[in-house]
Amino acid sequence: MSLFALLAVVTGAAGCHKADRCRSICEERQTQLGCHPKEDCQTSCKKLHATPTCQPELKKFEECFLAKPADKWMCDANGLPVVRGDECATERHVIMGCLEMGGNPAPAKKL
Repeated sequence: MSLFALLAVVTGAAGCHKADRCRSICEERQTQLGCHPKEDCQTSCKKLHATPTCQPELKKFEECFLAKPADKWMCDANGLPVVRGDECATERHVIMGCLEMGGNPAPAKKL
């Protein structure tokens, strides 16, 4: 599942410094890959940062995908630049688990 497919599940608006980094990398990848998105990078990144659920999980996923070089990205069905499905798989899995729990990750087990 792509980052922006995840965003279709949880949406919102606004974020500052990280949204700027997200937007700049997204726009750079969009140009490099020749993507033609229906929604601009600024809007997509704002949604990511304003999502009220699973923020720690989303932040870890964002850290992972922003660190990936251009050859690990592709244009998705909506024309947005996204990391390939096999990239950041662990972080993606954790987000999906959080969302399946209704936005509340399972509590850590005590030893």
